[in-house]
Amino acid sequence: MSSFNESLAVAASAPTNTPVQTMLAMLVLGVTGTMYYASPSRLTRVMVAAIAHAEKMYIDALESGALSATDVHIDDIAEKMSSLHTKVSEIRETTLRNSLSHRAAFRQYLTGHAFALVQCIWEVHDFQTRIEILKEAQLRDIYASSTAIRGVSLRRRRNPS
Repeated sequence: MSSFNESLAVAASAPTNTPVQTMLAMLVLGVTGTMYYASPSRLTRVMVAAIAHAEKMYIDALESGALSATDVHIDDIAEKMSSLHTKVSEIRETTLRNSLSHRAAFRQYLTGHAFALVQCIWEVHDFQTRIEILKEAQLRDIYASSTAIRGVSLRRRRNPS
């Protein structure tokens, strides 16, 4: 029991952190977290996952008929998808090449390469949103046409003449 009291006394007499030390620790943690979340290698993984998801949405929209060969927007969407693939590939190649050297990776971080990555991620999400809008418009048209057909058939049943 005395060893417990001794440990308690030692813990109680331990110096506490001053407000300056606490603020410095919070600053270090904040900078470290920001560097991790804004690191080009992490943002590149997010960007590649986003373009893969956008491509899947694009293919699903083609297969479901939301985008058809006769659609006016299909050429614009195909061109945008192609340009996004090219842009993602170039950015990923640059990031991978710079990750081979710590100095180059740090220089890439300091020169704001993360902003280019974030902008590309936003463009990919914008592309996904455009595809979702087209799919919703198609669903609305299908629902409206099926409701109109059902309405006509119900009227015919009620009024046989």
